[in-house]
Amino acid sequence: MSYVVIIERGPNNYGAYVPDLPGCIATGKTREETFRLICEGIEIYLDELQKRGHPVPQPQPVELVMSVPSASLPKPAKRSKRLAAASSS
Repeated sequence: MSYVVIIERGPNNYGAYVPDLPGCIATGKTREETFRLICEGIEIYLDELQKRGHPVPQPQPVELVMSVPSASLPKPAKRSKRLAAASSS
């Protein structure tokens, strides 16, 4: 089985999660460390499900994976000064 693993870069480390396995997460200092840890986490997660007699979720198919450069994204609409002041209170 192949599960989708999402790895995100944070300000100080990387984080990973598996959408098909709620609560299966890992963090690490590097992308490689985080990937290794999430792979271990998947094994532990699936072993625990089996030990407890719970069904093992089947990986869901991936519809689309894409990377959109931030320059291609629409710019946020300018907020009025009144709205900006209200949201900062």
